[in-house]
Amino acid sequence: YQNGQYNKAIDSYKTFFADGAYSVEDLTRYAASLYFTERYDEASALIQEGISKDPNNFVLNRLLMYSAVETANYANGLNIAQKFFSLNKGENEYISRDYMAYAKILSENDQFDKALEQYELAIKLDPEQYDVYKQIAETLANAGRTVEAGDYYNKYINAAGEAVEALDYFNMGRYYYMAAGAALKDTTNVEATANAKEYLAKADAAFATVSERIPDSHLGYLFRARVNSLLDPETTQGLAKPYYEKTVEVILGKENPSENNRELLEAYRYLSYYHYLRYDATKSAEDKANTISYSQKMLEIDPTNSVATQLLDALK
Repeated sequence: YQNGQYNKAIDSYKTFFADGAYSVEDLTRYAASLYFTERYDEASALIQEGISKDPNNFVLNRLLMYSAVETANYANGLNIAQKFFSLNKGENEYISRDYMAYAKILSENDQFDKALEQYELAIKLDPEQYDVYKQIAETLANAGRTVEAGDYYNKYINAAGEAVEALDYFNMGRYYYMAAGAALKDTTNVEATANAKEYLAKADAAFATVSERIPDSHLGYLFRARVNSLLDPETTQGLAKPYYEKTVEVILGKENPSENNRELLEAYRYLSYYHYLRYDATKSAEDKANTISYSQKMLEIDPTNSVATQLLDALK
């Protein structure tokens, strides 16, 4: 047990426990061994036995709280965690994992502000634990607080250095993109519109990094296209055009491009409409040809596509 050889410890404890002569301390170590080998149901049974003998045992109540998280027993976990944090610590000390477990339980019970307080305590105790920032971001996103979620992902990226992955930039960009979409719904609020532009700029920068790190993935280009579509809602500037074109290029270069037909339709719809608007303004033969080409590509994927049909009819 002391050397972390938990499976061997479990085998020894089984033999030792067979004669029934064991203490609460023995129960605690046996339960911990089961917990650390992810045998949560067996661990919980021993934890409950130990708590029945020593209700305020600090370590057993800690393990009970951890088990509640691992088994998604969040409803009961709230009372378990509250009891744990009300115990007399004695010589024991709280560790960052304690606060993180409590934060998870609070979050799952929709007590997001209280969960954030616990996450902050975990970070204060262990500033090098960068992953906590990501958990905070997910908690905030689940509460619909996407701006703050993006900000916490940014904190993670600034702190984690080489550990940062393209997915982290993608998630940060996605949260800022969602925040911008929500802000733009309030069309009468000038401040909201200004904030949306700020969030879109941050999202665009994040998705640009995704494209740089994973150039053979269409996701970075696709989301840059979506961001720039929001920046150009009338499609007059064609801000999203190069990114939708790159999205199409990357998808068509895959082994099974039909797996991304939905994304292709989105790109073709934008590109056909963009060229139609240009043709309508300039009567350019090239723009007319591009409108027809992209509309036909839509119909190849979706023969009943109404947007393609309407554009082709408008050109007759």
